[in-house]
Amino acid sequence: MRRIFIDGDLSDNITLTGQTAHHLRNVLRAKKGQFFTVVDSKSKLGKFEITDLSRGAIGARLVEEIAPSIPTPKVILVQSICKESTRMEWIIQKSTELGVSEIYPVISNRTVVNFDEVRSANRRLRWQRIANSAAEQCGRDDLLKVAPISTLKKTLTENIDLNSSNTLFIFCYEEERDRSLKMNLRDELSNRKIDRVILLIGSEGGFEPEEAEFIKNLGGKSSSLGRIILRVDTAAISALSIIQYELGSLE
Repeated sequence: MRRIFIDGDLSDNITLTGQTAHHLRNVLRAKKGQFFTVVDSKSKLGKFEITDLSRGAIGARLVEEIAPSIPTPKVILVQSICKESTRMEWIIQKSTELGVSEIYPVISNRTVVNFDEVRSANRRLRWQRIANSAAEQCGRDDLLKVAPISTLKKTLTENIDLNSSNTLFIFCYEEERDRSLKMNLRDELSNRKIDRVILLIGSEGGFEPEEAEFIKNLGGKSSSLGRIILRVDTAAISALSIIQYELGSLE
């Protein structure tokens, strides 16, 4: 069933308006009697039946509440912004499908794009729309949150709590020769309970040595994705897939 996200709480009857109603009516060709899933702001789910298709609005009634999915460890992606905008958009779309809860777009030393305040805000809105659309299509129970664009240093020292309990902080580093991502994950998961994984991916050209040392000093575990140097978007999705597999989220 199609999945729709709404603000507020589930109720016995809801009315959909604006872009959501337009999409259901004109793109999906919704009809009376059809069913769809609604997810509210608290990630509660309900099966709804369309009861009214008036101009500009769609009415629906609650048929039954749906049990939520079993919670899994939260995965957060800190992603250096790609030079090509389509690659960043692809990362956000696929990260949503792979269950990432938050993405922090960052500017690292080798990031080659610049954003002023207006452009940053507009780009974030576009990325959030992409994430929302992907969430509706892939059937997840919550929306991925796209954070404001910030510097790598500010994100790691101010915007994310790296020291909270049961958190594993990993970064993929092309100069790492001894520890693979799989090795680090399996060692940590076998020794302690992990509730949150923070993954950091660099931009084209990777991290400068000084950045890598800064990340390590904050507790980041340097991880290799193999001997082949991957593109930024390939590295991000490959690493996320490995993480979700090791967490058991792909079973």
